[in-house]
Amino acid sequence: MKKLIALSSLALLLAACNEQATPVAPEQEEPETPTTEQPADNETPQQQVDTTIEGVEEKEQALINEAVTNFATAYAESVNTGTIQPLMNGIIMHGTDYNMQVEQDVLALHGQGIAEKPVSSEVSLMKKIGDTDYEAQTVEQVEHVQDGKTQNITYERTYSLFYDYVEGEPDAPSFFKVTNVITKIIE
Repeated sequence: MKKLIALSSLALLLAACNEQATPVAPEQEEPETPTTEQPADNETPQQQVDTTIEGVEEKEQALINEAVTNFATAYAESVNTGTIQPLMNGIIMHGTDYNMQVEQDVLALHGQGIAEKPVSSEVSLMKKIGDTDYEAQTVEQVEHVQDGKTQNITYERTYSLFYDYVEGEPDAPSFFKVTNVITKIIE
């Protein structure tokens, strides 16, 4: 009986010690949240933009960058020539409401005697929304010329993109087409 009491006492003592010696899990670091810094007066915004990528694969990232760069170049060419033909050559998705809207915008700018030249473009956000639907936000600087006066304008554009790809065939040509663009002037 003395052995049973001694063993019970020892078990209780070990249990008590074990509770006090329970290791504490190390603190987990919070994941770093990407931020977009505001540029100083003497810096261009393109130098300060961090890219956030939500569910976008590396191959898709390159194609999105190509699509928005091609759009900016073709848009300026369209404004300068007064026709949306440069935008229709594989950049804007046919059959969207955006086709008519962009034609009106281009013709209005051209009619005012405005010429544009893209200066820089930086993608600040890429996001996968569905199987074939993506969104990209950019900060674009454009040289705007009207009546001989040149003005640099900074746009923030949100692109809605359709990913045209062949599933299961990684070597098949894949590309993005613009289905809508929302533009805000930020400078």
